[in-house]
Amino acid sequence: MTRNILRDNLREEMVSLWIGMDKCQFPESFGRGSLVVAMVETEKSALKVSHIWLYVKDTHASIKFYPDTLGLKVVETFPDGALLNAGGILIGIHREYRDRESRPGGTSIILHTEYIEKSFDMLRQRGVESLRKIESEPYGRIATFKDPDGYLLELWQPS
Repeated sequence: MTRNILRDNLREEMVSLWIGMDKCQFPESFGRGSLVVAMVETEKSALKVSHIWLYVKDTHASIKFYPDTLGLKVVETFPDGALLNAGGILIGIHREYRDRESRPGGTSIILHTEYIEKSFDMLRQRGVESLRKIESEPYGRIATFKDPDGYLLELWQPS
């Protein structure tokens, strides 16, 4: 099922690219088929982030937190976790397994917002206790908080 989701996401991007190309003017020597082939060849050579795994101690708490608190959509669930849509990037929640442990500290997930005060208030109303005050930085305004396993998350409103 995961492969189908990833394939469908790629198909949607290719359709978007094709629609964008339809609006451009190309010499008549370029046929639609040659443009599609060029696009597919380009896609094969480039790496792209498809999803990020977070290994967690309590899958039920994390699967509840991300949709209920942050509004991410559950795309798929499975016995050891779930895949969530985070605005085009999939975040996988998976129980700890062998050497794949919950290790907060080296990673943060940045959540873009146009209205940081509204997003801040929403998180506070939804019970996020680790929410720190909004700070201004040269690159925008941020407010940090943590998920149930201690992973760092940031609200970010660009300057």
